[in-house]
Amino acid sequence: MPLEKIKEVLHKLNFAEKYISDQTAICVQAMLDETERKGLLPGHKTLSEGARIHDILNYARNVIGRKVAENTREAYRKTSLAPLMNYGIVVRHQLTTNDPNTYYRLHPDFARLFLERDIEEQNKLISQLQRQLTKRKVKKASQNKEISVKINNEQNFL
Repeated sequence: MPLEKIKEVLHKLNFAEKYISDQTAICVQAMLDETERKGLLPGHKTLSEGARIHDILNYARNVIGRKVAENTREAYRKTSLAPLMNYGIVVRHQLTTNDPNTYYRLHPDFARLFLERDIEEQNKLISQLQRQLTKRKVKKASQNKEISVKINNEQNFL
């Protein structure tokens, strides 16, 4: 799926506008890639099976032809992968905090959406995913607990 189309789908999903960028679309496109490659994590043959940040940067360089410096890893993590994970589009697989084998995959529901070629079916999937995302937001909001704090036996704060 072309980068512009990925950005269009993200927009339809009400993904935060400030994170809809070529960089974010490259991350999604890399995680959709089913080309067999060498040098991936053991047991992984394609980026769609799991891509490390290094693999995504190499995809941007070698497949798309973008000049991407190695020191942009953190920018990719913070401004593309983290928002994608927070939205539920991407799942991170990590054993420890600084695990060098941390890898990212598209959530299967979103992978299906991005791979769908039929526009009507894609729109149905978008509607379903939007409903799921709304339910998740409502559930998350209802889990926030308020704690009352009393200072000097006079003022209550929530």
